Amino acid sequence: MKLIIASNRQLPIRHYQEPFCQIQRGFRSPSHITLPFFVEIQASDPVRSATIYIEEVKRQYLSSEFEIFCFDQDVLLPLQQYFRIGLVVNEVLCLTFNTR
Repeated sequence: MKLIIASNRQLPIRHYQEPFCQIQRGFRSPSHITLPFFVEIQASDPVRSATIYIEEVKRQYLSSEFEIFCFDQDVLLPLQQYFRIGLVVNEVLCLTFNTR
C-alpha cells in the first residue's frame, strides 16, 4: 500500500525492516497536496507506519502541519481516529500540531 505524507517541514528518509516500510522522497505530488515537502511510503501496514513516522517527525518541531494522501479510505479513517484532530478533504487528511 502506498501513501504520501506532505509537510511544511523537511521530512527525513527512513527504512524499517519490521514491518516492512520504505520512506523515500516523493517525485510527483498529487494536485490535492499543498505543502512543499513530501515523501512516499510503501508499507505492509501503512496505518502503523504512518503513525510511527508522523509521531517521530512532529517531536522535532514546535509546530508542524501534515497532509496524508491515499485513495483508500480504510487507511485515512484509522489515521484520523488515531490523531483525533484531522480533517479529511479531497482524500487528504490534514493535521496541525502545536506543542507550545
